[in-house]
Amino acid sequence: MIEEHSCPGASNEIAPPPPVAVPSIDPPPAPASLENQIGGDNPLEEVEQVPRPDVVPAHPAPLALSEIAIADLLDVWQREHVANLGDPARYAISVLHWLEFRAEIIVAPPFIRDVDAKEKSKPRELVYTHEQISAILDAAASRPDRHHLFLYILIQLSTCGRSEAILDLHAHQLQDRLIHFLAPDRQQSSKRRSIVPIAPTLAPWLMGLEGKVIVYRAEIAEHRRKPGGPTHFERDCYDVGNAFDHCLIEAGLSRVVHDQYGVPVMLPPRRKIGETERRPKLSGIGSPNTLRHTIITEMHRRGVAEAQIETASGHAGEGTNKRNYRHLRPDDLAELIEAVESLWADIDAFTHIHRRTR
Repeated sequence: MIEEHSCPGASNEIAPPPPVAVPSIDPPPAPASLENQIGGDNPLEEVEQVPRPDVVPAHPAPLALSEIAIADLLDVWQREHVANLGDPARYAISVLHWLEFRAEIIVAPPFIRDVDAKEKSKPRELVYTHEQISAILDAAASRPDRHHLFLYILIQLSTCGRSEAILDLHAHQLQDRLIHFLAPDRQQSSKRRSIVPIAPTLAPWLMGLEGKVIVYRAEIAEHRRKPGGPTHFERDCYDVGNAFDHCLIEAGLSRVVHDQYGVPVMLPPRRKIGETERRPKLSGIGSPNTLRHTIITEMHRRGVAEAQIETASGHAGEGTNKRNYRHLRPDDLAELIEAVESLWADIDAFTHIHRRTR
């Protein structure tokens, strides 16, 4: 006869499985106050910077409010709260918690430490010399597909006009020896478009124009021409930045481009023109707006009255009547036009490309 043995305190019956816990679908309780979450009388001073994988702090220390970074707060929030969410569908609720969490911790907006006045970079006031202007003009005139840029430079250095006004200029805005930079159907804005007399050096270049003044024009390759068709194509131009940059490089006004590590950026050789070595990437020094700054500076240097410079450049007006009827008196800017012609005469020492007799 087999006897049944049992351990003391043990039951021969199979215990039922424990009940399965069903997660509650109610929103989690509101987060405890910052003191309960972090502890201490002054929790803001006890928040330690979150260590990053690639940075090992030498001596972790409590941070003051002004030293807490938003990225570190997000790391804490995601690690301590979002990472513990069991149901991704309830992530929206965590967003509300984050808003409450942020309201408790970030009592002041983060800021970047101001730079001392002596450490701030000085304003950059690049001005082209007469020799540099001549080199830019020669580079722009060296290729037929840059004629639009060449004309843009002539107008800019003869009027002090705004770049966008020059690029928007149409032939019907050239009337009575004046350039009306503000088209009749356009409202005047805070960036005023002026009315400027046409300087004698510029006048021959504007004769006989039709339609838009600044137009890109390039020759059609022979193998793409149709019998009896056009030899060139044209399109409206509203930006001369790239063409101007290439002119600056050809004129010798350039610098080597460096990457984020300070290493020169190298370009592959251009096989079509016989290059076999890599070359550094270059960037022009200045922009089309540098021309405007140059001519305005030249006008100041030549003693032109401030009111005339402001009128031509569109910086200020002198009242409703004078502003509306100034164009009836071209002599109002006679001093400025005389100074412009004086500038062109100085550039004659380096080039005559801007002179057009026909």
